[in-house]
Amino acid sequence: MILERKAFINSLMKHYQPNDAQNVQDMLKDLLGATLQGMLKTDYAEKYIVTTATILPGLV
Repeated sequence: MILERKAFINSLMKHYQPNDAQNVQDMLKDLLGATLQGMLKTDYAEKYIVTTATILPGLV
């Protein structure tokens, strides 16, 4: 598994060719941005709906 991870990371580095921390940050944002945003929205929605249902029963 470690060799597969290394090969994957090497292919990302070859594709994006980052030369500084900002490039690495941009690469990660490009790769994970939509996924993380979706996860945060889902988590927020679940907490908001539960909180609203608890505070205002019958309205949700």
